[in-house]
Amino acid sequence: MSNNQCNRRVILIFGDPNHGKSHLATQLHNNHGYHTVSLDEVYVEFIQNHYPNFFLPVLRGVILQHYNSMFAQDSSRVAAWCQHVVAITRNASNQNNLVAVEGYLLTPALKLVEENLAGLATVTIVEARHRNYFVARSVEEIAKAP
Repeated sequence: MSNNQCNRRVILIFGDPNHGKSHLATQLHNNHGYHTVSLDEVYVEFIQNHYPNFFLPVLRGVILQHYNSMFAQDSSRVAAWCQHVVAITRNASNQNNLVAVEGYLLTPALKLVEENLAGLATVTIVEARHRNYFVARSVEEIAKAP
């Protein structure tokens, strides 16, 4: 890993809606200069560009329900979403040394993003639960947390 790559840090923040993901990302941005990626905004653009027939004017307010009803049951759509999250995260990491990616819809892509950033950045996975934050070396480690 080159010195520049050693300085790259990506924090992946996932968890249920309204548990503090955006709050943590905002704090990382304001206090430490992290570039933040909100997957809610990314999802809306993704739907608009890749699945325009599924786009709704009110999509920003129903992202979780939209994903669960339109995507979660279709493995090819989930795979397309995960690949998109990987590409967005890699691009952000290539342009910024400090990146925080947050969103409920990060969950299906966590492992793939982590694998794709191996050797390119130090990746930290954080689960938000009621504004408590659990840091782990892997998704499996978080799953073991109480």
